[in-house]
Amino acid sequence: MVPGVKEKYLSLLEGVNVRDRNSLSEQDPIALSKKINTIFEANVAKRKISPADKPTIEEIDSWVKFSRC
Repeated sequence: MVPGVKEKYLSLLEGVNVRDRNSLSEQDPIALSKKINTIFEANVAKRKISPADKPTIEEIDSWVKFSRC
């Protein structure tokens, strides 16, 4: 588990093939944010997630940093 990665974000991470802590630790936060944004927008269009639930770059950066510990 990675602090800050709420259940609603798991499908976004899985959508970009980040399925465990190791694969998260290998990500560049900016590139990961762009990938997540693509999945996020598709999920908003399908009404699977609220526009207010978009993870910030700061949150994504903290996920990556914590997973490297």
